[in-house]
Amino acid sequence: MRLDFTEKIRAKENFIQLYLGSSEIQSLKNFHRYPKVTQLWLDKNPIKSLCGIETLTELTELNIDYTEVSSLEPLCNIISLQEICADSCKIESLIHLTLLVNLRVLDVSFNQISSLEGLNNLRELVKLDVDKNKILEVSELNNLKGLQQLKTLVLKSDLEGQNNQICDMEQYRCVIQELLPQLEFLDYANGDFVKI
Repeated sequence: MRLDFTEKIRAKENFIQLYLGSSEIQSLKNFHRYPKVTQLWLDKNPIKSLCGIETLTELTELNIDYTEVSSLEPLCNIISLQEICADSCKIESLIHLTLLVNLRVLDVSFNQISSLEGLNNLRELVKLDVDKNKILEVSELNNLKGLQQLKTLVLKSDLEGQNNQICDMEQYRCVIQELLPQLEFLDYANGDFVKI
């Protein structure tokens, strides 16, 4: 018999940090018991949906790396979120993040994202990693034009996997710099962000 995480930890509602990585969690249905959680790590779990997380209205940091999550829609009203790590999931769209105006860091590398639509309101965004996705057109970067706080953008890296096709464009770095002059770092190589 598989126990859900609330039976495993037998905790009270006053947790503010929960590290539940690699815990075989499949559902978030009982997360309403932890309304005070601000930091939640669910990486490397067989989670397919974030349904149930919407009750965590004080959440500031979420890690769902290496899960099977395909939609970020349940996060759409958790405006306290400041950092989302969703590396190596099955995410196809960022459109549901449009209200997360306090978001500062977003890592959605190694997903299936083809559009940056939904990010244009995220005025506090400092770092965006969309490496190893399906971004084809430079016009997608227009969704980032008003983000004056954005200092780090990763569209490609030397990590294994297929880079965004936009990175194959001639004079790619010059075009990005012209479009987003506030950037300090563009892409990732040799274990670090590449300074412009």
